[in-house]
Amino acid sequence: MIDNPDELVRRGWNKEKIKTELRLKGFTLASLARIHGKGRTYFSIVLIQSLPKGEKVIADILGVHPSEIWPARYGSVGRPHVGRFLPRNDGLAKQAARQALKNAS
Repeated sequence: MIDNPDELVRRGWNKEKIKTELRLKGFTLASLARIHGKGRTYFSIVLIQSLPKGEKVIADILGVHPSEIWPARYGSVGRPHVGRFLPRNDGLAKQAARQALKNAS
């Protein structure tokens, strides 16, 4: 049980809530992958790792902004975290750092 409501807001929706809401709208993660021409596990990965394009697809179906579902992945202005501000376990951090170094050269 979470005593602090701000903690619940910061954590966002859990995976099961997202999947349930998608099912209520008539979609599954696998059907989204087929519709959007992605690999069958792409949208499963979106639930645990920041992939802004996939997050947008899910959020659009659910009728909310991605920052409402995944607040820890977005800044206060609703833009995805980029570069060194990504959480440590996010696979995009190294990619963004490499791109920033390439652009600085």
